[in-house]
Amino acid sequence: LDEVDVASLIGGRVVALRVDEGDTVRAGDTLAVLDQGEVVAGLDARRAEAQRALAQWRDLEAGPRTQEVQGAEAELEAATAQWKLAQAELERIQVLHDHHVVSASDLDRARTAHDAAAARREAATRQVQLLRAGSRAQQVTAARSAALAAEAQLAAARSRAPALVLTAPAAGVVLLREFEPGEIVPAGVPVVTLGDP
Repeated sequence: LDEVDVASLIGGRVVALRVDEGDTVRAGDTLAVLDQGEVVAGLDARRAEAQRALAQWRDLEAGPRTQEVQGAEAELEAATAQWKLAQAELERIQVLHDHHVVSASDLDRARTAHDAAAARREAATRQVQLLRAGSRAQQVTAARSAALAAEAQLAAARSRAPALVLTAPAAGVVLLREFEPGEIVPAGVPVVTLGDP
C-alpha cells in the first residue's frame, strides 16, 4: 500500500473535512477545505493594485490632456502680459529716473517687478514645453514594468487560492485524518493521508 500525504502549500484553518478514516475516494474528490479569508483578501488587494498600475501606465502613455495644455498656454499668455506691462513700467520709470523725477528706490521696485514677471513668464514657457513633450519614455517604461509586475503578483495570488482546497491526487482509502475542523494547519503539513492500493 502506497501512502500519499495530502497537504497544502499554504497554511490555514481547517474549515471542512469531507472524509473520514476508512472512506474510499476517487482522484479529484475534495478531501478538505482550509480557510480562504486572507487569500481572498490578498487576491482582491492584488487585483486592485494591478488595475491601479495599469491605469497609471495608460495615463502616462496618453500624455497630458488637451485641457492641461490649454491651461498652461493660458497661464503663459497671462505671464507674458504681466511681463510686457512690467517692461513698459520699467522703461517709464527709467526715463523718469534719468530726469530726476523719481527716486532710485522706485527704479529698483520697477526692476524687481520686471524680473519677477520675467521669471513667471519663463516658468510658464517651460511648463507648456513640458506638457507638449508628453511623458518621458523612462516613466512610461517604469509604469509598464510596474503594471506587469502587479499582474504577475495577481497571477501568483490567484494560484494560491486553489491550494486551500485539497483534493485526492489518486483513488484510494483514507488512512489518517491528521487535523480536525477548526485546527490550524501549517504549510506543507499533511491534512489527510491516503492509501493507494
